[in-house]
Amino acid sequence: MYENLQELNPDDVSGEAIDMGVEEFIKKGDPEDGTTWATHYDLVIGTDLSNELAAAVSLRVRAGQNAIPFVLLRQYGLIGYIRSDV
Repeated sequence: MYENLQELNPDDVSGEAIDMGVEEFIKKGDPEDGTTWATHYDLVIGTDLSNELAAAVSLRVRAGQNAIPFVLLRQYGLIGYIRSDV
């Protein structure tokens, strides 16, 4: 996916690919260079996360001085909802 985004807008898009499970990524904590999520990400989007993982993400994005928006999406067939945590 990362490579496809780079092809579409090479001057405007930058990103990284992280190859690990969602639960491991959330519980791992801050990136390896010692910075917080707020310095690496502008927005966090979670889809179909369990209540436990959603709560962990919500706490993580509000940690530190700069909180970042978290959007949680859940879908149940034709019914779904969006929760915005800013």
